[in-house]
Amino acid sequence: MTAAIGIKITPKNLLADWGEFEDWELGASDSPSGWSKNGTPTIARESTIIKFGTYSLKLVGTGASQYLYRAIDNGTDYAGRTIKLGVYVYTAGAGVTISLADGVGTTNSDAHTGGGSWELLTVTRQIDASATKLEVELNIPNGITAYYDHCILVEGEVLSFEFNSVNYTLGNWKDAINVRAPSFEIARREGIYIPETHLGSKTVTVRGDVIGSSAADCRTNFDTLVNILRSWKKDEKRNIYILDDRVKEVFLEKLSYDPLELATRRRTFEASFIAENPTWRYINRSRKRQVIAASPTSFNLSYLGNTEDKPIIYFIADQAVDITSCLLENLTTGESVAFTGTVSSGNTLKIDCDTCEVLNNAVDSIGSFSGDFMRLVYGTNYLKFTGSLCTIKVDWYNRYL
Repeated sequence: MTAAIGIKITPKNLLADWGEFEDWELGASDSPSGWSKNGTPTIARESTIIKFGTYSLKLVGTGASQYLYRAIDNGTDYAGRTIKLGVYVYTAGAGVTISLADGVGTTNSDAHTGGGSWELLTVTRQIDASATKLEVELNIPNGITAYYDHCILVEGEVLSFEFNSVNYTLGNWKDAINVRAPSFEIARREGIYIPETHLGSKTVTVRGDVIGSSAADCRTNFDTLVNILRSWKKDEKRNIYILDDRVKEVFLEKLSYDPLELATRRRTFEASFIAENPTWRYINRSRKRQVIAASPTSFNLSYLGNTEDKPIIYFIADQAVDITSCLLENLTTGESVAFTGTVSSGNTLKIDCDTCEVLNNAVDSIGSFSGDFMRLVYGTNYLKFTGSLCTIKVDWYNRYL
């Protein structure tokens, strides 16, 4: 049971990394990557009853007050703000809900009807000024089986917008990549010399029609479109989903329409978006988890994207010793990351190779970093770690041009 291919636009999704249940680092019967469980519900990776992508989450309740949860990083930053959660749920049982919790209180959604189909459950909560966390909860009543997919968590009250043949049609889609190619002229050489090229920004142009049963209805539908395209937060990216498994983060660059169509039941529009990163990414991160029980340790991961990605690498001091020596090499690309500081037992070193951020127990430690902010490239990436015992997690998106 899969959804039809479609194009959706959402505000910035705070669950964009692990909200699709596509990665299962601990196995297909344990919590999916990025999530934890309260109680002992039965968990399974589902590949038949899905909404988007390849997998969904299957939960079977075995007792009271059971749920899967995800704590949002820096969740207290949203204190006083309105947050909205949407999750697609499939069940024939009664009482299935989703919740938002902030450590002061919890708000629950309306229950799924139990009609044996996919329904979008939503819940909105103003996060308490004294909030201690921001947590998403997927509740499963005792004795009930339910499936969950495509979690969206946004700031504000507008969750998502989906083009459909009833109120909106798309007539044209243009996707263009800007490639930076610095060039030089060399004496006594014909033509120009281009030493290297770099992918620059990408522009996406969408042209279509807004339809209504009356001029007023058309205007309402157009206002709905504009509301999702243009946020009051000028620095916030939109997420465009296409083909049910590709996402791009974009800013609205231009929106045009014919003002003479204001009094009609059909209004043509053209929206242009610009993306800092020219690639499409898969809807969910992937993760490689490796326990280092001896040094050196070699392992590999398979990268499926057709263009490179800069991963996030975690070194977790969970082997009852401090991390005092840390070198990870990607033998495929010849790049490496090294850290010369100490990561105390129980703490985590985070190296974000995309944002060039190095955090030791959440404290900026770029001064102890050396080497490269490494890449992952198509195919098998052969990795080698030398240093203290620890657990390594490598998180990435498969990216595509």
